[in-house]
Amino acid sequence: MIDIGGTSADVGLVLHGEPLLEVGGSVAGVPIALPRVLVETVSAGGGSIAWIDDAGALRVGPRSAGARPGPVAFRRGGTQPTVTDAQIALGNIASTVMSDGVELDNTGAIAAIDAIAAKIGRTRQATAEAIIAIADASMARALRRVSVERGIDPRQCALIAFGGGGPLHACGLADRLDIGRVIVTPHAGVLSALGLAIAPNRRTAAASVMQRVETLSQADVSGLANGLASRVTGTHSNGRNGLSLRWAARARYVGQGHELDVPFLQDATPAWIGECFAVHHQERYGFTLDRSVEIVSARCTASTAERSVRLARRGKSVWSIERRDDGAELDAVLRGPATVELPDATLLVAGGWEARALPIGGWVLERRS
Repeated sequence: MIDIGGTSADVGLVLHGEPLLEVGGSVAGVPIALPRVLVETVSAGGGSIAWIDDAGALRVGPRSAGARPGPVAFRRGGTQPTVTDAQIALGNIASTVMSDGVELDNTGAIAAIDAIAAKIGRTRQATAEAIIAIADASMARALRRVSVERGIDPRQCALIAFGGGGPLHACGLADRLDIGRVIVTPHAGVLSALGLAIAPNRRTAAASVMQRVETLSQADVSGLANGLASRVTGTHSNGRNGLSLRWAARARYVGQGHELDVPFLQDATPAWIGECFAVHHQERYGFTLDRSVEIVSARCTASTAERSVRLARRGKSVWSIERRDDGAELDAVLRGPATVELPDATLLVAGGWEARALPIGGWVLERRS
């Protein structure tokens, strides 16, 4: 999945309904040793500035126009061409009015692209396409880091695109990774805020184990699970006080320098955990080893039920529009190239792709064979 905003793009991976976790890494250069949701961030977004380096090459980012002044098109004092301005120059953003009362200055955006095109001796079209391609290349590298570099074939995944720029770049990114399906969520432009509003409260307790599975008994696993549950809820019973408990062991083959998470239940046997690890290892890396399995650590997560929120609709939502300007029915297949104006973003259906509106809102896009 990818969340593309104005200054950055955040990339993560969800497998079997769970976000990929990893131990270690760093935040702002500070090493951490706790499990964290894997998120790769790159300096590429709608506000990324296109500029010419000392060698005369076109660059995009990491400098950003930010929220203010923002892209030239926002009429807030921006003077440097950005990815958003390039999208406008290509005709990919058809709307003239955006949220927060921003009226797009399409003429100014095109002039900014023309100015940098003149510096590199290219046409407006070629320059705008190059700006988008450079930004897409940076985001595609991040997508590969969370998938290919961790043994996951992105061709077997769907790309979930959200954020203000996600639906605009989704097809281009999917083409770069040979992904055949894209999902644009309802409320794509504000999905991160929506997720924060409805996400359940969670508490996690973890403990070091560092034992081979053959040295552990079922009573050891049960005692470990109950001890962790007691730390997060004060009770050993699953679901007490309206909480849902989930356990996971972080395991590896003896001698390996990396681990995999293996979900387990309170009554699981150590041998079962070892067998599940082997299945996960085969699925992730394509092979298993004739070695003992070592449980490095275990954790228990207690979570509340998902919260519900009441959403106010601002203007017409995409699923309430009966017909498009081109006469296509909303529930019909829309073939690219085409642009769909969403309530809080713009969806670009690239050539070779087709899009279908979902009854719950949002869109599913598939590459035509």
